[in-house]
Amino acid sequence: GSGKTFSVTGSKQQPGIGPRMINHLLSRLSDEEGTSWSAAVSCLELHNDNIHDLLSKDDTNKPGWKPQALPIRQSSKDGVFVQGLNKIPVFTSEQAIQLIVDLAGSERISKTGAKGGLAKEAGFQIDSNFAKCPWGK
Repeated sequence: GSGKTFSVTGSKQQPGIGPRMINHLLSRLSDEEGTSWSAAVSCLELHNDNIHDLLSKDDTNKPGWKPQALPIRQSSKDGVFVQGLNKIPVFTSEQAIQLIVDLAGSERISKTGAKGGLAKEAGFQIDSNFAKCPWGK
């Protein structure tokens, strides 16, 4: 491979983009006095112009299982979003990072049919809802 998974997840000695971004975001939120916030992690893959939820609870071990392509939607309330994408609530950066590490070490990506150069991206998204934060919404 070209190192995409390592670039995103990294290692304990060299954290990747994901853990560094999560640590920074949750650290900034925790430092803001008088604010309330919540955070959730989503993981998706863009493969052959289809979006797949990598945290789907579907039975991926079932014979003939195929991932469900999710649509991109836009609304005035939520902006641009992926309809049906799971959001896993997290309360610490360790929880969020563990989701990414579990995903990178699993075979979920291969179950979507992505192989070699066909897999465009496997990524994650942090969805934060918080009040009174100047960098929010």
